Amino acid sequence: MRKLLISCLAIASLALPSAANAADIPRPAYKAPPPPVVASIYNWSGIYIGGHVGAGWGNKWWNTTETTICELFSDIGACSNPESPFNPNNLNIVPGNSLGTTSVDGFLGGGQVGFNWQTGLFVWGVEADASWTNMKGQFPCIFTLLTCSSKIDWIATVVGRVGVTVLDRILVYGGGGGAWAHEKDRVDFFGVTFDGFVIPPFSFSGSDNKWGWTFLAGTEYAFAPNWSIKLQYNYYQFGRHNVHLTQDTDICAPFLPEGCIPPGTALSNADTQLRIHSIKLGLNYRFTWGKAPVVASY
Repeated sequence: MRKLLISCLAIASLALPSAANAADIPRPAYKAPPPPVVASIYNWSGIYIGGHVGAGWGNKWWNTTETTICELFSDIGACSNPESPFNPNNLNIVPGNSLGTTSVDGFLGGGQVGFNWQTGLFVWGVEADASWTNMKGQFPCIFTLLTCSSKIDWIATVVGRVGVTVLDRILVYGGGGGAWAHEKDRVDFFGVTFDGFVIPPFSFSGSDNKWGWTFLAGTEYAFAPNWSIKLQYNYYQFGRHNVHLTQDTDICAPFLPEGCIPPGTALSNADTQLRIHSIKLGLNYRFTWGKAPVVASY
């Protein structure tokens, strides 16, 4: 019995230190999740200036409210003489009073200035630009007796823009606003003989500022802290505008009332419609405004 008691006491003495050590082990502490990583994104806010190059193309419709050649050229008295080769007066120009359509295309280049304001991922802005162009085209009009031609000297716009940032430094945007263009129009006649009547060459020309509207879509990439490159599409529509043309040279023919018509005589019985598309590749330098917005990521 004595030996059994001693054995139990020995076993208990070995177990007690282990239990004490176990009681001394601290419990694992609860750790809160790490705070979100706050990363700054590219700052599109600020005033910017830049330049662009590209190409433009489109169509121009020439129309008249008159239905006969005599009415169209009434200002120069083309049919006041009964012996005029343009008689009879019921000679139709073409059905629908259309003189024809021409395609215009060419190079453009210019500059732009604008302002952006960024809120989160969205970028709001306004921009004005001007492009000098050599877009032009011509076509035979009025029974192919004349050549009608147009040349666009410049196009300017003032637009509002809204965009969203993609992958930090890429901005995709769209917008629209007002558009203006300066255009030169010309009508040339290269001379013809009708039943013994000789009509020498003559021409009419004029220029006009047109107004209309545009919408645009594009993408811009910031490749440096203040520099970005963009690719932009524009569609322009310039409504219906009257063509104000004046005579460039003398027109002499035996059937004219005075024999010759001096330069400066107006021919304004036609109007036009102009629609243009353009693609521009541009480079901008931005004067940064404010701090870059931040976006939390987990």
